[in-house]
Amino acid sequence: MIHRFFHLFCVLSLLTGCLEKLEPCHSMDPSCDMDEDGVFNGDDDFPADPVCFERNHDSCSACNAGCASYESCTEEGVCICSNPNTYGPGCDQCFEQFTGPDCMECTSPLHNGELCEQCIDVLFTGENCDECVDPHRTGPQCGECKPEFTGDECGLCSDPNRAGVDCDQYSFIKVSSGAEFTCGILLDKSLLCWGANYKGQIDHPQGSFVELSAGHRHSCAIREDATLACWGHGDGALPPEGELFQHVDAANSTTCGVTTDGRALCWGANQFGQTDVPDRSDFVSIDCGAGHTCAVTTSGEVICWGRNFLGQASPPEGEFQSVTCGWGHSCGVRTNGEGACWGSTSDGKSQVPFETYETVVAGFRHTCGVTMDHKALCWGSNEFVQTVAPETELHYHSVSPSIRHTCAVIKHVGAEGGQVVCWGDNEYEKCDPLVP
Repeated sequence: MIHRFFHLFCVLSLLTGCLEKLEPCHSMDPSCDMDEDGVFNGDDDFPADPVCFERNHDSCSACNAGCASYESCTEEGVCICSNPNTYGPGCDQCFEQFTGPDCMECTSPLHNGELCEQCIDVLFTGENCDECVDPHRTGPQCGECKPEFTGDECGLCSDPNRAGVDCDQYSFIKVSSGAEFTCGILLDKSLLCWGANYKGQIDHPQGSFVELSAGHRHSCAIREDATLACWGHGDGALPPEGELFQHVDAANSTTCGVTTDGRALCWGANQFGQTDVPDRSDFVSIDCGAGHTCAVTTSGEVICWGRNFLGQASPPEGEFQSVTCGWGHSCGVRTNGEGACWGSTSDGKSQVPFETYETVVAGFRHTCGVTMDHKALCWGSNEFVQTVAPETELHYHSVSPSIRHTCAVIKHVGAEGGQVVCWGDNEYEKCDPLVP
């Protein structure tokens, strides 16, 4: 009998549990979990949605969470202030550059624009709109030149011995690129050299000079009294005594010059007859390359001698105002400003761009020129980026290509001297002119 009562009790207990389990859970009943997401209805903001509950609806774009009336919901599901000029819990505080009841006015009376970053007066710039847009000017209306600048447009340096956009460079009248060094003549006619010095290449003499040429490991320069000074290494640095010069050019181990009475003189290496000059006295300029030499006469004729296996010593007919010799090729500027090159065509160094030129100068495997509108153009081998002349607001005055680098003088319009800029390979810092 006892066993029957116990069996009946168990059956009734099971039935009661089943009935309780079948009883529905309403969303309004805080003691049950309607969506069975582990959160009782009383703690669940979304009792009928198993995905959304208070711990996982941080995104304003999910579960209809939404943002405040003064906020906007981003694509990333973040509530931000609808007015981008405001911040804070209630989006009621202005960022420092804004003011006004709606934070739509610029705090500074000198600024305007959507972000209050534009100066109202177009002559000024800077965080406080107190800097002239033209960096060379100053004054209440930017109508005065800063002390270091002068000229109608404040484009010239007050100190004529300074050059460059910021007037913080030496002022040069000429530059010449050697193999691993560079030399120039300053406005005061003194010399300045930089780069490699393992053969005394930059141990230049003192004095006043009017002409300069840097070769492979030596250089020569003409003094104001027409005497010649050479320094560095090799037979090309040993000029003849007692001669006066009007023009000089240094190459590998050879140097040539034109005397004041029009004769051509060459000295140094002569394995290809490059120093065997014609016996005449009507030369005005001369240039020597790798085993050959060319010169211009008073009539504009170009005469060449020495090595000619590539035709580099066989100039075209016509009148020329200048000539230059490279390493296997030669170039010149005709009297009408047309550029012409002959000899080796490798690397495109003889393919002259169609322009009107003031000067064309041949380097080792590349050639450069200055056009009549004061631009620099280079062509040929660009292995060391030696043909990519830098862009500048200044005018190119002269250019000097060498083996792996190129240098030029750039000037303000109307300035006597200019800044030296160099590009290409910079071993031995030959592309870094010395600064004051």
